[in-house]
Amino acid sequence: TRILFGSCNRAEKDQPLWKFILDRAPDVWVWAGDNIYGDRVRGVDLRTGKLRATPATEARLSQLYARQRAVPGYAALRKSNATIL
Repeated sequence: TRILFGSCNRAEKDQPLWKFILDRAPDVWVWAGDNIYGDRVRGVDLRTGKLRATPATEARLSQLYARQRAVPGYAALRKSNATIL
């Protein structure tokens, strides 16, 4: 069984690694972290060093997941026999 992991994916940016992933023909793909980054980062609080972010709305999450499903490489992975977790 071939298991591949990925994380830190931004649905709004180029995703050149799907070919690399597909070439390895995974049996299982595990999203081990963020798969779309729905929240919007507004900057950093200079006093605390913490990120200031606006939580994603349901509409934004739906939009980003639809965009991710439309990425050709990810769409090909979804059509393959791989189990996606």
